[in-house]
Amino acid sequence: MKLITNWVLNNKSLKNKLLSPVATFLHKTLKLSSNQITLLSFISGIVAVLNLYENHLIFALFIVLSVIFDMFDGTVSIIENKQSEALKRGVLLDDLSDRSIILFLLLKIALYKSITYLPPLILAYIILKGAHIIIKQKINHNIQITYIDRIPLILIIFHQTQIALYTLAVSLLINSIEIAIILNKHKKGQNS
Repeated sequence: MKLITNWVLNNKSLKNKLLSPVATFLHKTLKLSSNQITLLSFISGIVAVLNLYENHLIFALFIVLSVIFDMFDGTVSIIENKQSEALKRGVLLDDLSDRSIILFLLLKIALYKSITYLPPLILAYIILKGAHIIIKQKINHNIQITYIDRIPLILIIFHQTQIALYTLAVSLLINSIEIAIILNKHKKGQNS
């Protein structure tokens, strides 16, 4: 588990270095805050979901835009040098935005496809991602949980809905194990 956490943290630092020039442009030149970029990501995601079965090209374009905006909001937040309360609110907004897009996508798939395991998958998604958000807000906003929710989006772009849903199910299984470990560590920390 520690290996995964170290890998995520090291890659996050590398990601921020690579994205920094564009993030600086977005923040300094275009005067966009990290929360505004999160909002652009959310709006792009909603437009994508609305077009999932109506116009696949628009879906693909806007889901890619959503992912791109989502990549930059954290880096802009670092440039803004937000303090703890503002940072917590920004992290919450980003988490809610990201999770809502996936949830709306699952609901849209449920409307158009007859997949028997989809309702329990949606319920598991709501419970686990809700738990993740609560943990980040109540215990530690720096907690890293494996986040592969974007992989199903890419698979859906290439019309691989079933594989996307299986990938999401595996990610939820991984998340449930990670959440249990985090809560156990937190409980042990409170008892000592």
